[in-house]
Amino acid sequence: MKQWIKKGVTNNPDHDRIFESAGITGEQVWVQHTPMGTFAVACWDVESIERAFQTLITSNDPWTVEFRSTLTRAHGIDFSQPMAPNEKIMDWTGKSTVQSGGQYGFIMPVLPGKEAVLRRWIAEEMPSAAHDRLFAEGGVDREQVWLQHTPMGDIVISLLNTDSPARAFNLLATSSDPFALKFKAFLLDVYGVDFSQPVPINMQVARWTAKERVRV
Repeated sequence: MKQWIKKGVTNNPDHDRIFESAGITGEQVWVQHTPMGTFAVACWDVESIERAFQTLITSNDPWTVEFRSTLTRAHGIDFSQPMAPNEKIMDWTGKSTVQSGGQYGFIMPVLPGKEAVLRRWIAEEMPSAAHDRLFAEGGVDREQVWLQHTPMGDIVISLLNTDSPARAFNLLATSSDPFALKFKAFLLDVYGVDFSQPVPINMQVARWTAKERVRV
């Protein structure tokens, strides 16, 4: 995967041409090591994920053919077949007018039987002043969450707008705020991840932005 990013993505006009034709204007990739194995967490800035997948699946351009082959070798995913879009289950934006310039993506497994608990938390606990206060203190001004069904089980992909994920996670780990304690109990129950302990920060291995500054 890293070899492909160096060869096929970084400063490669073929990559830029294909991604822009697919309506993709930005791409970020992180590597995350988990008990389930190593994952690539990919984030695209895209207006239509259906159009993007259709372009990358059907194009016979040599770069795209090699891209699909690389995905199969590195990730075991047959990108020549249609993929179901992930379900976006949360999109929260803080009230501060000062927005962070960085983003951070990570995944967590949804434990068996916990999807309903996850959806109930998002519906009942996220829209609250206590949640907003904790995230603002941690330097997070937006959070987006998608649910993805995989052969290994369900996972959530989270994307935080923050200049320092370490600051956000350290605050959560050490905070004794009642909402923070409740939030950590929820995370442990639904994902099996103990956020009262230090969380390793994922390595970002790719960050690309289209030359055309039209953001989607």
